[in-house]
Amino acid sequence: MNVQSQDMKDNDSSSTINQTTHNFATPQEFRKAVRNGHYKGPTNGICRGYMQCNLVVLEEDQAFDFLLFCQRNKKACPLLEVCNVDNSYTVANGIAKDVDLRSDIPKYCIYRNGKLEQEVDDVTSYWPGKCICM
Repeated sequence: MNVQSQDMKDNDSSSTINQTTHNFATPQEFRKAVRNGHYKGPTNGICRGYMQCNLVVLEEDQAFDFLLFCQRNKKACPLLEVCNVDNSYTVANGIAKDVDLRSDIPKYCIYRNGKLEQEVDDVTSYWPGKCICM
């Protein structure tokens, strides 16, 4: 892991913002840091040269409608992976190795009925029994 501190000038004033930039060599290194509580920041550009995506976790009976929406809107919602119901918190096709989708993301936004309910660092205790992850 490479951690650099950069001083950036704020355009609206002469104050200086101290911003820490994290560069992880691999996604596995990044996920391990998150899982161990060592990283809780934004994920944009965190592993240069690797793809980044969002995670959607749905009850099994709602997943098909979302899958169909994604297939019809490939530019807005490209699908990289659809996980199995029986082991939905790991990635089956090998896109990500050594991953636990319940704990390897710095922040999870939990929505219910279209409204943000809460934000948490780990969703293991909220994980639905029969769900599909995309």
